[in-house]
Amino acid sequence: MRTAAKRGLLVCLLGVVCGGGICLGDVPAGYDAASFARQGVDPRPIAMGGAFAGVLTGRPIAYYNPASLVHADTTGVGGLYSEPFGADLGVSFQTLVGQGAFALQTPSHRLVGLGASWIMMEIRDIPIWEEDSPDVEYFTARSSLYCATAAVMLREGLAVGATAKLYQEKILEGKGRGLGLDVGLQWQLSIDAVPITIGLNAMDVGQTRIEWRGTEGEPDNYVSWVNKFGVSVKLFEGLLLVAADFDWAVGRPSRDQLIHIGAEAAPIEALTIRVGLRADLEGDLRPSAGVGLHLLEILDVDYAFVLGTPTGAAHFMSLRLHF
Repeated sequence: MRTAAKRGLLVCLLGVVCGGGICLGDVPAGYDAASFARQGVDPRPIAMGGAFAGVLTGRPIAYYNPASLVHADTTGVGGLYSEPFGADLGVSFQTLVGQGAFALQTPSHRLVGLGASWIMMEIRDIPIWEEDSPDVEYFTARSSLYCATAAVMLREGLAVGATAKLYQEKILEGKGRGLGLDVGLQWQLSIDAVPITIGLNAMDVGQTRIEWRGTEGEPDNYVSWVNKFGVSVKLFEGLLLVAADFDWAVGRPSRDQLIHIGAEAAPIEALTIRVGLRADLEGDLRPSAGVGLHLLEILDVDYAFVLGTPTGAAHFMSLRLHF
């Protein structure tokens, strides 16, 4: 990749991380802060086009719907390290997740789910030019999200959950921090013996404000308030899962209103095949696909790739251990 093109891509990606771009250390006020997490945080939903708010089969992922944690079939820990756009661009994406579901000895509730997760995107070797100097210096930008999730089964088939979120950003001498809240619901039902799950997840309710310090003007950025509406259907005795989500980003333009469609098939117990499509209301399409392997009853390996990103194809892989 040519140096000029690489620098241009780095600047664009940095704009995604900080929610508006930077110029020699100035972080302007704006929206879509920490939007890196909205690109997907796990290969399984990434491969399914991001359609996951209504999915509870197998391993739930609280980022897409905190209520799903009551359906965690095992206690486990897992993580992801990926350079999704290739090593040359200097972008890495990392996650670490632990979660489980537990039975309560009370007549009012059946299950409670608990989880914690850490998500980080790092962009290395970003060039910066001094106004009166031909020399070029380089710096690293980091955007992190820490989540604590709890969910409870209210009654058979109906669960609610919430996630408390801490955002942390670092660009040059500037540091940003903000507290957010997600609230989710999942409802299981059956129509003509076909299992259906409906999911709702209000993410960053009311818009999460990220306050910057150590930058000129010390501005605020905002994480968009996104309401996810999802549904999933299990067919052929659970061998095929079909899911669809719609993201309503409150007060945002049509490019931020997203449609997610995905499917997951398990031809054998140890192998899962996934396909998906993400689209916005302006017609931008991002097809995706991936596979999952379940090995030795204690290890899951998941892989996904996405086409149509600003840098071409992006690749993700994760490992998870069951206890």
